[in-house]
Amino acid sequence: MQSRVARIIASALACVALCAAAFILVSSEQWLAERRAALSAFDLHAHTASQRLSDARAGLHAYLAAGQSTTFWGPQVSSAIQDASSALDTLRSLATTDAARQSLLDTSAALTELANIDSRAREYVSTHDTLMASDIVFSDGSQAAADAARDVDATRTTEHQEYEFVEASIRRREAYAAGGAALFSVLVLLSLACAPAPQIVTPAIVDAEPVNDVPPHEASRPVADTPAPATALATPDASLLQATAELCTAFGRLHDAAELKALLASASRVIDATGLVVWLGDPSGADLQPVIAHGYSDEVVRRMKAVPRSADNAAAAAYRTGTLQIVPATATRALGAIVAPILSADGCIGALTAETRAGAERADSSHALVSIVAAQLSNVLAGSVHTESSPARVASA
Repeated sequence: MQSRVARIIASALACVALCAAAFILVSSEQWLAERRAALSAFDLHAHTASQRLSDARAGLHAYLAAGQSTTFWGPQVSSAIQDASSALDTLRSLATTDAARQSLLDTSAALTELANIDSRAREYVSTHDTLMASDIVFSDGSQAAADAARDVDATRTTEHQEYEFVEASIRRREAYAAGGAALFSVLVLLSLACAPAPQIVTPAIVDAEPVNDVPPHEASRPVADTPAPATALATPDASLLQATAELCTAFGRLHDAAELKALLASASRVIDATGLVVWLGDPSGADLQPVIAHGYSDEVVRRMKAVPRSADNAAAAAYRTGTLQIVPATATRALGAIVAPILSADGCIGALTAETRAGAERADSSHALVSIVAAQLSNVLAGSVHTESSPARVASA
C-alpha cells in the first residue's frame, strides 16, 4: 500500500465492489417490486374466479327455489361460469410454478364439467323432473363448484409460498453483496490508514525576494549557501528509473540545440517541475547567463538578466559553492525550487534551477533527479564554455 499506484488500484477496487453491490441491490429490489405487482394481480383474478364460482353455485340452487325460473337464472349461471373460466386463463399466464399451472388447468376442466351439469339441470327443471334436478344440483353441481373454488385458493397459497421463498433467497444475496463490499472497503481504508507516511526532508527555510524583477512563481529563489541536509534516497519506482535512464540515453545521443530544448521538456516531466532554467558561466566565475529555459513565457525569459557569482540567490549560491541549493515553498510563495550546480572537470560552469510544486523541493528523489539532469547538461555544455567567452542566450523551450 506504500506505492501510490497500489493505493489508487485498491481504492478503485473498493469503488467497483461498492458499485457492484449497489447494482445488485437496485436490480433485486426492482425485480421484487415487479413480482409483488404480479402477485397482487394474481390475487385479484383468483378472487374474481372464486366469487364467480360462488355465484354459479347460488344460481344452480335458485333453479329449485319456489317462484324462481331457469329463464332468469340460466344466463346468470352461464355468465358466472364463463367469467370464472376467463379468470382461470389469466391466472395460468401469471402463475410462476408448474404445479400452479397444472392445478389451474385441472380447475378449467372442472369448470367445463360444471357447465355440462348446468345444462342437464336445466333440462330436468324444464321437464319438471325436480327429483333428478335436485340430485344433480346439490350433489354434482355444488361439489364441482366447491372443488374448483378450493383449487383456486390452494393455487393462490402456492404462489405466495413461492414468492416468499424467492424473496428470502434474494435478501440473502443482497446481504452477502452489501456485507462483502463493505468489508472489502473497510479493509482498504484500514490499509491506507496504516500505511507509513512518506519521509520528507525539512531543510532550513530562508525567505528572501526574487531576483531580476521576475514574478515569484517564475524565478529562481535565494537561499543560504549551506546545502540541504543529506539523507538516504527513497527508493523510486521502476517507471521513474526507466524514464530517467531513457533521458540519460537521449542526452548521450544529443546533436543540436533544438534537441536540447526537447530534452529539457522531457527532463521537466521526469522531475515533475513547473519550469527549468539553465544558467551558464565558466570556471573562472563569469556572470551566469540564462541560456535555455522551459515552462516560462517568452516575456519572462526576456526579463531574465545575468546573475553575478556573488549574488544573493540560489543560482549564484550553487554556482559559487558547487553544492545543491533548495528554496522551500512558503505560505506566500506557492512554488519551491531546487538548484543543482553544473560541474565540469575544471569546476562549476553553471546551475540548473527547477521550480517545483509545494513540497516536492523537499524530496530526496527530486534532488537526485535534478542533479542527474545537471550532470548530463555538464557533458553537453562543457565544450561551449571553453569555446565561447560569452554563451549565447537560447530561446525558451
